[in-house]
Amino acid sequence: MKDLTRWNYFACVLHFCAFLFAVFYIDSEKAKAKVYKFAFDDSTTNISRVDFPVKLADAGLTNLKFYTASFFAVTAISHFLYATDFFGRKYYSAALLGTGWNPWRWFEYSISASIMIYIICIVTGTKETVEALSTALITPSLMLQGYSVEGLLHQNELHDWSIGHRPSKPKIESAVMWFNFLPAWFLYLIHWYIIVSNYQRISKEAADANKPVDSSVIFMVYSQLILFSFFGFIQTYQVYRWTTAHKGREEWSYVTYEKAYIILSSTTKLLLAGTVLYALR
Repeated sequence: MKDLTRWNYFACVLHFCAFLFAVFYIDSEKAKAKVYKFAFDDSTTNISRVDFPVKLADAGLTNLKFYTASFFAVTAISHFLYATDFFGRKYYSAALLGTGWNPWRWFEYSISASIMIYIICIVTGTKETVEALSTALITPSLMLQGYSVEGLLHQNELHDWSIGHRPSKPKIESAVMWFNFLPAWFLYLIHWYIIVSNYQRISKEAADANKPVDSSVIFMVYSQLILFSFFGFIQTYQVYRWTTAHKGREEWSYVTYEKAYIILSSTTKLLLAGTVLYALR
């Protein structure tokens, strides 16, 4: 746990510095973006009684500076709680060293990753307010499924069994695990289909109009798609190892997976913020 405490303190300081950087360095005016809403189109005649005429109307401005600073703040606070073990109450260490999971991380990601997805939506063209918000709010559903799967796997008991410290492989509710794990990937694909399909269509139309999309936006879409996917790959690997576990092959204790999540989370958040800053140059 001492090593993990250092990792969490480092992540806390890193994200707090990024929060301060976002607050004091990002230009509020440059960080503004237009958003839209559906409105009744009185200039179009509906072709049938069920054809409701609509158009996109101006819904004002949103400021990406606020959202960038906020996901860093949420992450910094979370890592501080982990590093201090919830101010000595040992909620974090009890979960990591007991069942072998971090239930608090899924709550943190529900907030921070939702904000990140909202930023990605606005920058890449999914700018209708309800669509952008709905896409972002798929994230808590994904996190709830990740929470359920991670809690069911009993990673530390699996590790103990694999090294001969338990007589039998831990039994889990495998049906519940699979019915959370598999639909999560389906939701994830829907999530990113909305973002990528809108981006590809709009960027093609922009190129055809000789107004190509900035390279930073292209980089943001695909780098974040890859990095967000890696969160799913970590848990997929964990499920794969549980499914194929056998005597004679040592399984990792949960601490190893926790470190992987810390590194990946920091990389993803900093890269997104860096891309936003580059776009605002």
